Amino acid sequence: MAYDETKLTRLSALKALAQRAKTEFAAASALSALETKTTQGLSQKADKAATLAGYGIGDAYTKDQVDGKLSAVYKPAGSIAFSSLPSPAQEVLGSVYSITDSFTTDVRFLEGANKKHPAGTNVVVVKEGSGYKFDVLAGFVDLSPFAKTGDVNAQLAKKVNVEAGKRLITDAEAAKLAGIAAGATATRVERSAVNGNVKVNGAEVTVYTLPGDVVKGAIAADGEVTQMLTAVFG
Repeated sequence: MAYDETKLTRLSALKALAQRAKTEFAAASALSALETKTTQGLSQKADKAATLAGYGIGDAYTKDQVDGKLSAVYKPAGSIAFSSLPSPAQEVLGSVYSITDSFTTDVRFLEGANKKHPAGTNVVVVKEGSGYKFDVLAGFVDLSPFAKTGDVNAQLAKKVNVEAGKRLITDAEAAKLAGIAAGATATRVERSAVNGNVKVNGAEVTVYTLPGDVVKGAIAADGEVTQMLTAVFG
């Protein structure tokens, strides 16, 4: 539609046009401010991450910590035969099973394999490291390696109390002591270098004196005796 730009216009029309321009300008300014704030907000957001730490959250429980907390909450799971026990896993963490038959543990148990337990034993699924295990809560405890109170007391009744200045002796030592007369004192007898003497408690004691009429001399050899007899009897 053609119009003449040289014609005069009403003031009311100019006012309306100015108000419209003002309104549109305010809207544009507000939109620009919103865009600026949005840009700033986006610049501060965390990048996509797989863990809480990736979002800068350091005061929350980790998955392993939550699993540990869950394992501390036991959940009754009913009675079950040992052969029907499920595999210990995250899905049954904290579940408590009452075993209806006697069984021997295997590698799935915290206490290790080859441990015997009677029927009625309770086991729970717990987390160990990065895996899961069964833990025995109640049941039979093998005490066979331990001595009974009665047996211990019987052995203690045979013991000899330790007394200062005394010691135990063997039967052979006791037999020797029994052969010593009461009041006897110890005497040390040794060989002496002096002929006919012995040493008693370190002192020389004569036990034999050679008689004075003993003929001293060399002893004749057999050949000499033969020669003598030949000379006498021919």
